[in-house]
Amino acid sequence: MKKKIYISGPLSIGDVKDNIHNAECAYVDLVDLGFAPMCPHWNNSVEDCEIFTEFEIDDWMSLDLPWVEVCDAVLRLHGESCGADIEVGFAKAKNIKVFYSIGELAAYFKYKKDYGVRNGVISSMDSNEVCVNVN
Repeated sequence: MKKKIYISGPLSIGDVKDNIHNAECAYVDLVDLGFAPMCPHWNNSVEDCEIFTEFEIDDWMSLDLPWVEVCDAVLRLHGESCGADIEVGFAKAKNIKVFYSIGELAAYFKYKKDYGVRNGVISSMDSNEVCVNVN
């Protein structure tokens, strides 16, 4: 069975579109490596829905933390984020491994390290900079 990886990182601090893009890049790279990632950043696409416009951080965490609890590891993307900090603290309290780079995560689980460019984007295996546009 594939290892489940929860992608944790900034969303609302900084540029939201860039933050979502970085999480998407990590998602693609994790799939390419053979993992089964969960990208909570995609929940942002439902913000226009009336029920979500009044959500506070506690509401979002009530949706995100159950996913953290069932994952095999958390990938913490670079950047300031109160929500990501909560997710990381929760993971550590549950003895779930937290990684700060895809390379570190792949090495720990001994997943293949060779993967390339997809859709004009390549991710760095050894840094916190998740996504670099190669166009």
